[in-house]
Amino acid sequence: MMLRILHLSDLHLVKENPAMDALLMYLNRSMDEIQKDGGIDLVIFTGDLIDKGGASFGDIKKLF
Repeated sequence: MMLRILHLSDLHLVKENPAMDALLMYLNRSMDEIQKDGGIDLVIFTGDLIDKGGASFGDIKKLF
């Protein structure tokens, strides 16, 4: 049995950033390709998801 693991780390997402939009677009395309190839059994995310405590997102309640 093979276990397929996806490890993501330190994305440091920033709101309304063209470079971030491109990164997420390519990540999404890659995830689609991985899914077509048999999917992922486990996703591990380590590090920071958003940059600078989410300062660029304004009110933390707007994230959810």
